[in-house]
Amino acid sequence: MRGLIACSSSSVNTKRFAANHFHREPIARLTTAEDQLLDICRGIEITCRILRTTLIYGVVGSYVDGTPSRLIALMRRLPLLSLDQTRLW
Repeated sequence: MRGLIACSSSSVNTKRFAANHFHREPIARLTTAEDQLLDICRGIEITCRILRTTLIYGVVGSYVDGTPSRLIALMRRLPLLSLDQTRLW
């Protein structure tokens, strides 16, 4: 194996400072799991990429999330999309 791609959640960034334990506790466990995975991959000298996906709603009732249309417009103009690589190595 040359590398590993793992799926996580963008909530690691958005909910880590949540006011309630209900949100903070699972995010703390997820962050720990990501760190352990990165450490293991470093130890066996393989590349590890963690993709932090987010839920895009689109249309829910009268609420319209403009994110999908903005992403589509960007993808039509640019040959690539920049990803946050803060935790990638």
